[in-house]
Amino acid sequence: MTRSGPRSPRWAGTWSGRARIFVAGCILLALSPHTASGQESSEPSLRLSGRIHRMVMQVRDGSETNGFFTDSDQGPTMLRADARREAASGWWVAGTVELGIQSNRPFRVSQDVSDPGTELTVRDAELVLGHPRFGTASFGRGFASAWVLPSLDLSGTTPGASLAVGMLAPGMKFVDAATNELSDVRVNDHFADAERLLLSDRFRYDSPALAGGMTLSGSIAADARWDASLRYFPDPEEWSVRAAATYQHEPYRDVEHKVDLGVAVRHEDSGLSLIPAVGRSWALDGRDVHGLFLKVGWLADLVSVGTTAFSVDGVSIRNAAVSGERSESFGAFVQQRLSEMDLLIYSGFRRYEVERPDIGLRPLNVLATGASFSF
Repeated sequence: MTRSGPRSPRWAGTWSGRARIFVAGCILLALSPHTASGQESSEPSLRLSGRIHRMVMQVRDGSETNGFFTDSDQGPTMLRADARREAASGWWVAGTVELGIQSNRPFRVSQDVSDPGTELTVRDAELVLGHPRFGTASFGRGFASAWVLPSLDLSGTTPGASLAVGMLAPGMKFVDAATNELSDVRVNDHFADAERLLLSDRFRYDSPALAGGMTLSGSIAADARWDASLRYFPDPEEWSVRAAATYQHEPYRDVEHKVDLGVAVRHEDSGLSLIPAVGRSWALDGRDVHGLFLKVGWLADLVSVGTTAFSVDGVSIRNAAVSGERSESFGAFVQQRLSEMDLLIYSGFRRYEVERPDIGLRPLNVLATGASFSF
């Protein structure tokens, strides 16, 4: 669970020529205005969408208190275009392009770099081929199949309080308790920044929904990195249930294997939800990295304009960066949805603590207020 980042973009092997020809043929067939039986496909549909997500953070690091104006990394500002064409045979093909536009991205913002400027990123650029019977195949830049646990959240406090707790203030630095100066240790060195690590160029396959709401997925990316996931999203009466298990092979330079398991349950009548999750990684230097996450939420109709959500969460990680280290975080958030305007407003507090044998670090406290508008 160290945050040393994904490996260099080197492809570890190629498909055979026959496989490439087969995939290309399927794509051309789906794009063709006529099916093999002579029936016409549907007209292509195009959908444009986007999101603006701005946030203000007040950060107290044990030495100073500073304010920052950022574009959140928890569902960032973006523009998106989706095109799709369906064939009468049941096959469909889609293309997606998503451009992230972030001014003062939290991953770049720290106490000594408060205004890193605007960053443009291609978050999604992929071609998707699908069939209700055979599932979907995605080729291009997008999320790996292991991007599952953040989607389990049933508390209603996303995007303000992501299950990947490091994404709130990933670039903030801890203060060295001995010198009272900023250290080189950042939040994302110890707490997961899952989106940055799982958004990559890859080939991904998702099975069709199996009996009971189960889905199998897998993806392969550069440098022999691959992952797999099992999702179970049943639909019982009076309850919402989501469960997932993921495996990642060599997700970081110094981690060989990583597994995660999470479950989310919400009682619809009361709005109460519970989300436990566990993770474990095996590092090349022998570290056994393991963590436990727990989130409790309440979703209620307190006002007529939309639902109100409350949540508290805690995470505890061992050996994330060095052996004998302990990282903990606690968060409490409230979020209000304005349904008619597709607007979310939230505010909350998060505390990060890291205890390492090689350096004493002071706790870091973050007070965040933000708004997310989708269109």
